[in-house]
Amino acid sequence: MKKLLSSEKTIWNFAGSKTGDGTSANSCYSWSSQPTPEGFMRSQAWGKLAATCVEVSGKKMTSGNDCSILAMEGEVNMKASHICGKQFIYSCTPTSSDDCVVAVIFLVEDWHRNSYGELVVYDNEEILKAVHPKPGRIVIFPASLEHVIKPPAIDLSRRLYALKFNLLVSDEKRQIQPALKGDNHVFRPDLWPSCKFLSKANSTSNGNEVESIDLKKFLTRNFTTADGYSIVVFDDLLPVRDLDALMLTVQSGGYNDMEADLYSADNVQWILGFEVNEFVQTSMWQLFSRIVTTVSGKEGYYPYDIGCNNIQKSDTTTIHRDCELHENEFTLLVYLNQNWTENQHGETVFFADMEGSEVIFALRPKYGRIAIFHGLIPHSARPPPFTFAGARFTFAVKMSPSKEIAEKKSLIVELDVLYEILDKLEGEEAINLRNIIQDILEGKVDREVVQKIMLKYEE
Repeated sequence: MKKLLSSEKTIWNFAGSKTGDGTSANSCYSWSSQPTPEGFMRSQAWGKLAATCVEVSGKKMTSGNDCSILAMEGEVNMKASHICGKQFIYSCTPTSSDDCVVAVIFLVEDWHRNSYGELVVYDNEEILKAVHPKPGRIVIFPASLEHVIKPPAIDLSRRLYALKFNLLVSDEKRQIQPALKGDNHVFRPDLWPSCKFLSKANSTSNGNEVESIDLKKFLTRNFTTADGYSIVVFDDLLPVRDLDALMLTVQSGGYNDMEADLYSADNVQWILGFEVNEFVQTSMWQLFSRIVTTVSGKEGYYPYDIGCNNIQKSDTTTIHRDCELHENEFTLLVYLNQNWTENQHGETVFFADMEGSEVIFALRPKYGRIAIFHGLIPHSARPPPFTFAGARFTFAVKMSPSKEIAEKKSLIVELDVLYEILDKLEGEEAINLRNIIQDILEGKVDREVVQKIMLKYEE
């Protein structure tokens, strides 16, 4: 059933992106997606849903245009993720309210009796009906009724997926509206994050400007571990225009639902990935390159992994290193939450060892703050408290000592994705992908071709 919201195809919008603190009047759920009704209406699932709605309505239709989609939304409901209580979906005015219904399809694969997550429908502030999630269960009720899907149990890491529709069951023709009422953005692949808002690098003006910056004036913390590894902090170093542009880039992007598995190092559930080739053409990278050169004492560092980490109150992050013991890498973080207070937590905590027995350094978020540290230092990002409805955002740039090493590391990351896809394939498809992976490992496929292969198998 979850194929209706395929994790590789669906792009998710974080409800708190526009406000920065997670508060939103447009959705009761932290994560939502607006699939196109036109695409869904070509599926077998739509035929069954439309027929069921007409049957439940008891109406006798005189034409084939008996059921149409006014709005649809995919939802991910996670423990402690609610930011409101009840909601209306859509107003049917001037159409008779009797013609409008809400349909909810539960896309859970395995849901137990103590997992919670009920759909609750209200009438005059009293509960009219509560429905437990089951795989493929469809619930249909009048659109005039308030309703909400409750969050899963607090000790449940599993996500509750649902697809919600507002339907018109009538002969009347009504224009399909691809998004819910409000200013929810319809995310499409071409709106994934790009660096178009950031200032472009310039070998003359921007380059000279970056070189003329006295980094020491912005250095606020400088810590060295017992092993001789550095943690260096800069405040107010990024130009406001570039910092705001970076936040705008994060806000305008859609996330893939790539739930962290048991082998995830940091257990970060939502990451907004950026293209390395685009970012290195910005003046921001020129500045970051100078920072890592200054801190490491070595020129040539190059990024291989760039992304924005979205960490929420229900997340459980873990202590990890960003590189292997034989590697000499650095990670640079930019904190992107404005007006962050001490009581909102979200610290980056550094440890003496992977056991986490001793904290050696901790750093709280501050808008525009830059922290750069050696990848071998064990660390963990702390989530915000349960009273906070939004997310903690950090822009992370992981760098290897040279472009050649960085490109090899980036290729390994992409191969990991292909291996995950391979586990789901069978027969000839699996053999073909296995051969492609082998060609990549032997260097027979260049990077551009690898990117095309990735796109093909993610579709």
